[in-house]
Amino acid sequence: LRSSDESKRIESAYLLAVSHDSKSESLLFEALEDDSESTRRAGCYGIRASIAPDVERLIKLTRAKRVSTRRMAVYALGAHVLLNEKEVVAALIDRLKLDKDDLVRSNSAYTLGQVVRQARHYATEIIDALIERLFAGVEMNNTEVALMPRSTVRQSIAYALVQASANHEFTEQQLSNLIEAGLDDSDRYVQGLTVEVLRMANKIGKQTLDRVLTVLSRTRLSQTPVWVEGGNTD
Repeated sequence: LRSSDESKRIESAYLLAVSHDSKSESLLFEALEDDSESTRRAGCYGIRASIAPDVERLIKLTRAKRVSTRRMAVYALGAHVLLNEKEVVAALIDRLKLDKDDLVRSNSAYTLGQVVRQARHYATEIIDALIERLFAGVEMNNTEVALMPRSTVRQSIAYALVQASANHEFTEQQLSNLIEAGLDDSDRYVQGLTVEVLRMANKIGKQTLDRVLTVLSRTRLSQTPVWVEGGNTD
């Protein structure tokens, strides 16, 4: 796990994962808290590949002091939702809402997208939490591409909502909230993924459809980009 060769670190992590013994699992958890970024990454891959790691211990690491450990822990956690769905979902939503690090929140949203595909009981809670973070003023733009504003966190949220819509039915209220939150987002990638969610919805009421057309018409007819109209020129 501490080899200078990346391929050997990853190989070791996977070998430990298939060993199915407490000592191997302990080594992987120790790696997740190692001072070396590459060792932490190998530990993360190993824990994800494990059949039944200590989920409670992993959840605790989603709140670790070292930000890189939190980033890895939320990613690893998504592979083990069926071991304790309630606690895994709660931990990921907690990090999505409360963590100060953009990448932890982004990884949490992305992982919720993986989790929701398997979720048996908490899909509604996941969808509501994701849409809540998509509303204007919650997750700020944190980068730009070709002079256009982008939010890596909102992009991960929108991706997760696509995963949710492919596996679960949204309520009319959830669709309405999504239209308000994501359809005229300043990030065009988020806009596109929002449209994809709506496309996959089996039933859309007339009132909801009218709102979709109103927002799309406003965006299409505007001579000024949405993000400039909203006063965000960063």
